[in-house]
Amino acid sequence: MKLVAIKALGEAVVASMKADQIADAVMKLDKVRLDDECIEEIDNLEALGAVTHLQLQRNRLQCMCNLESLQHLQLLTLASNDIMDIQNLTCLRTLKAFDIGYNLLDEVTCPRLLLPSAFPLPRTPWSVSPPVVVADDSDTTSKK
Repeated sequence: MKLVAIKALGEAVVASMKADQIADAVMKLDKVRLDDECIEEIDNLEALGAVTHLQLQRNRLQCMCNLESLQHLQLLTLASNDIMDIQNLTCLRTLKAFDIGYNLLDEVTCPRLLLPSAFPLPRTPWSVSPPVVVADDSDTTSKK
């Protein structure tokens, strides 16, 4: 939690705060950026409260776990990690954009069971560098 606070508020500000003040500040964040932090696993995400944007690109994550507490998440960026398998995303009911590009995926298929109902199914399976997927009402997939 302290890393999240330092990245969002700054090291000097966090140094002057008590633990309960840090926890309160983190709970109020809606956007969290933790790229290039050499993070190997994510946990205690329930402390992120109402976060809508979570960016974890360029870390060392190997799995997509512990995301179920992020009930307001709209954007999830996991690009450039060491993820080998896309796991169940159905717990992320508000997810609108998901970037899993440049991971250790040979091929990504998205059965409807993996994605919240708001997501369209891709027209073709993704290859080694999967695209960003954006959910919208027109049932299209945006590739970058």
